[in-house]
Amino acid sequence: MASLRQFEAFVMIAELGSFTHAATQMHISQPGLSLMVREFEAHFRQRLFDRSSRAVRLTEAGQALLPSARRILEEFQAATTRLRNADTQAARRLSVASTPLFSSALMPAVYQRFQRAHPQVELKLTVMSRDEVGEAVRRGDHDCGVGIFGPNAPGLQRDPLFTLGFILLTHGETPHVVDGAAPRWVAWDAIPKVAYVELPWDSGMQQVINRRKAQAGIQAAAPAQVMNHLETIIGMTAAGAGPSILPSFALAACGGFNVRVRRIRDAQPSGLAFHAVTARARDKHVLLPSFMEALRSLIAEQPWATWWDREHAAARGPRPGAGRSQR
Repeated sequence: MASLRQFEAFVMIAELGSFTHAATQMHISQPGLSLMVREFEAHFRQRLFDRSSRAVRLTEAGQALLPSARRILEEFQAATTRLRNADTQAARRLSVASTPLFSSALMPAVYQRFQRAHPQVELKLTVMSRDEVGEAVRRGDHDCGVGIFGPNAPGLQRDPLFTLGFILLTHGETPHVVDGAAPRWVAWDAIPKVAYVELPWDSGMQQVINRRKAQAGIQAAAPAQVMNHLETIIGMTAAGAGPSILPSFALAACGGFNVRVRRIRDAQPSGLAFHAVTARARDKHVLLPSFMEALRSLIAEQPWATWWDREHAAARGPRPGAGRSQR
């Protein structure tokens, strides 16, 4: 089968009227170009050039082929330009889907940080349920999804982002002040045995919370209220509708609400794993690592991101030899 390079050589020789000049333009040796033309002519079973010591001219067959050869090269170049432009445009758009609680607490700050680093990129953020996030990423509607995803996620690749813990909110007499100080601890089996203000039952976050309650021997009870949004849950707890359990990043939204905040001591250093999911059948977006770095760096700067790690490090005690002078 004739190659695109052979078509290019044929057109170049026809336009320049010289094998020597064509070889120079194509950055190949003249013997190499001559071999390429012989193979090209063998493909068509026609002699395409009349060669003499003075000039190179097209044969009748070569003249008939030239318009088609030019059109093939032009169409290839046009297709290349279209695809490269499309790829450039796609690289300048990043679409991320995430669950409501995570979106309301963290995505505005992540958006701001990412746009500062990549002002030329359009970052589109969409809020939907966990199941909708997974399905939308599988279909290719979004480049990435962020949330709590179990290991059984068909067609999706999970990349760990961070792990956090939970906080218990109860009604307080005065507005809570977010000052960076770590709240007191409470064990899961010591949390109030009452009806809670909760997320919807099909929320991945609420399912994790319900499992933690069950592991602590707390019987499931009908929720006092069911709310979709972070601030609404906090506000309902502040209004006395019942306590609530939220991920630690919700602390940032507690300021000004009449709530008391306590950390829940988990069996593990951190109990809540967040992942970024991408479709296994598609290449990852070139800007996805930058987005994930913006997200991870934002989390790492928050005081509530290290409460659990510090607590468990303290529980393990100092490392052997720590504090002794080194020789």
